[in-house]
Amino acid sequence: MKPIRAVIDVLGSFGLSVAVLSGMLLLTFLGTVEQQNTGLYEVQKNYFESWIAMHPTRWGEMPLPGGVLLMSLLAVNLAIGGLVRIRKSKRTAGIIICHVGIALLMAAGLVKLTNSDDGFLALVEGESSDDFVSFFHWEVAIYDAEADPDAPVQEILIDDTDLRALSGGRSRVFSHPDLGFQLELSNYVPNGRPLPVGPQWRSEYPIVDGYATYTFPKANQAEENVPVVYARALVGGQVTSAGILYGGEASPLILGNGDELMALSLRKQRFQMPFTVHLDDFHMEEHPRTRIASVYRSDITKLQDGVEDKVRIEMNRPLRDSGLVLFQSSYGTRMTDLGPRPYSQFSVVRNPSDHWPLYACIVIGVGLLFAFVQRLTAFLKKQNAARRAAA
Repeated sequence: MKPIRAVIDVLGSFGLSVAVLSGMLLLTFLGTVEQQNTGLYEVQKNYFESWIAMHPTRWGEMPLPGGVLLMSLLAVNLAIGGLVRIRKSKRTAGIIICHVGIALLMAAGLVKLTNSDDGFLALVEGESSDDFVSFFHWEVAIYDAEADPDAPVQEILIDDTDLRALSGGRSRVFSHPDLGFQLELSNYVPNGRPLPVGPQWRSEYPIVDGYATYTFPKANQAEENVPVVYARALVGGQVTSAGILYGGEASPLILGNGDELMALSLRKQRFQMPFTVHLDDFHMEEHPRTRIASVYRSDITKLQDGVEDKVRIEMNRPLRDSGLVLFQSSYGTRMTDLGPRPYSQFSVVRNPSDHWPLYACIVIGVGLLFAFVQRLTAFLKKQNAARRAAA
């Protein structure tokens, strides 16, 4: 039992909390500096959403405790030292309440890390949509190439995690009851483009119909990366058709076994919303004599279960509904059949713990108020006793 007691003493010690907080401070500094080289998304994944962070140095990559590891240690330290081992009395009630609020705040971060989706929705006036698109994640959508374009389309989806596992020349065969052949995907490249192979250029990747993958370095802004992946249709282990899927291609790739043709699109991952957003009007004002926006807002109609709601979304006034948050984040111009037209862009977040930080701050505030009132009351009593003694 002594070794177990020693481990518990270390995990609940004040020294561990100081060490973990110091590590988090160092990680924040290194991640902030590294943003200028690799961009926000890569830094977030490497430093703050990992167990081990690999920090580049002139001697190679140096492993460091990642944000997930440090936050896990801090959570254990908080639970043991701040909630279990702390003396339970009226004098420590405020401190215990504060620790409960901190624990709730950390739980909100864990839920956000593991169960949230984020992306964007861009609409021109008059357009509607009931889904939003990921900033960084991609998927392969497979559907009947001969289906009616005006009818609802049943899609088979292969998500971003499966695609990224195919980098480095790896391959995988996918099967589905609605697919008349087996689909082999391979040679995923996070940022590249299919180009014709000629005498001046040869690719390390396979050649399909005279084309192969040309790779680009990862962009600092992860949303600018456009991936490439190879696809082959297999029947009985034999290749019936093959092609290269490119994320920047507007037309789908058609594969099949002769009798059944399927369309494949490599696109940014889409998330369904429980309601439809229709953009009624977009309004933007600029600062005088500049091209800098001072105000931009969108008037939308939210349609859900046959009910229409008129909503205005502004820069600091998001729409919160059904676990989703829509922020007015940007705007631009898109070429349409009627010529260039302005569009409004919303950042969309699905976060089950959206309001938890608010609740945590309220709990922490109550705990601090309770503790300060206790200390103030004790101080006033002590002062009154001293005055009576002096009198």
